Amino acid sequence: MKNLFVFWDEPLNPVGGGIHRCIINLMTFMPQRGYNVKYIYSKDFYQTFNYETGEGKIRNIPLKDLGSFLKEQHCDVVLGQEAVFSSTFTKAFSSISMVDIKFVNQYHSTPLYFQKKLTWDYLKFEWITTHSLKSRLALIARGLFYPLWRWNVKRNQNIIYKYNYDNSDVTLLLSEHEKPHLKKMIGEKDLKKCVVIPNPLSWPEIVSTDILKDKQKEVLIVSRIYNSEKRIDLALKVWRILQDRQLNDGWTMRIVGEGIHEAYLKEMTHALGLKNVIWEGRREPLPFYKRASIFLLTSVVEGWALTLTESMQTGVVPIAFDSYPAVRSIITDGYDGFIVPTKNLEILSDRISKLMHDSDTRERMALNGLRSCRRFEVNKIMDQWQNMLDNITNK
Repeated sequence: MKNLFVFWDEPLNPVGGGIHRCIINLMTFMPQRGYNVKYIYSKDFYQTFNYETGEGKIRNIPLKDLGSFLKEQHCDVVLGQEAVFSSTFTKAFSSISMVDIKFVNQYHSTPLYFQKKLTWDYLKFEWITTHSLKSRLALIARGLFYPLWRWNVKRNQNIIYKYNYDNSDVTLLLSEHEKPHLKKMIGEKDLKKCVVIPNPLSWPEIVSTDILKDKQKEVLIVSRIYNSEKRIDLALKVWRILQDRQLNDGWTMRIVGEGIHEAYLKEMTHALGLKNVIWEGRREPLPFYKRASIFLLTSVVEGWALTLTESMQTGVVPIAFDSYPAVRSIITDGYDGFIVPTKNLEILSDRISKLMHDSDTRERMALNGLRSCRRFEVNKIMDQWQNMLDNITNK
């Protein structure tokens, strides 16, 4: 058995988001493929590390002792989860000079994350929802020097990604569609150290086609209610378009999730006079997927968006903006879902209306999704992990 140590900055949470789920999958399925997977987290920007030794006991390891700890544990591979946001962990690991341990940096979001998120729309929305004087002064400064601010964002991320790439044995991306962007950002002619492994399905079961006869006239959103990224306000605006044209009569929009912008968006729902919009709060999403017919993702940026594959494996037809590279690794436009030009509410409303009023198309695309999502069954994804780990540890 070989030993893989996964590092991140949060305690592991079985009901947490995508990164938590991916780590738990590795811990669950990789031992049968020859890899013990152990988890270490830091709460102080990778200066000290917390390792659960069993029976609720936690061992605290300072950075200066991390190398001897990993040797003691016969570590073969270190997997970092921080690469898309910073080079802090890469620098920490590089400082202990463990040349016999392979180092993998995993990008859980697109390398375009900051470029896609930090825009005029972001500044305007933050201005509306932020009331502290300090935050507003920062927003004013960014607005006044917007071109310079954007240039600096890109420059800093390019530096981070270049450092992470140069100082790792593998850079792990979610989609082949991300490669051209990373190549341009770090100035590499090819990405020899780049491997693509998508995220697996969230649940072991892909529903039977029988579920389609029980689907309700419901459009579903499952999301953290953080509008700066998720842009749920756009979903509300398109619902108003459909309502004005009497195209969503008899249909309901359900929004499952919670977050800091929930009150703002509920007030917007009221101000727009929207009908049949139900805010469910934080709930177990699977029963809602099983009822819904259409899934809506309006994010300005994502990494993988597990909600899209969750919708496919439960017979829900997904519609998403063309706002991040990996969406084209999940949805084949017009076959198992729709990809809509980013923020184009007219086309989005047309696609939703098409699915609402054409049950044959809706059922055909749902069936296609049930087939196409099998690409992401957990065993198939874990096989890809095994191949990647075998390749670097056998060199």
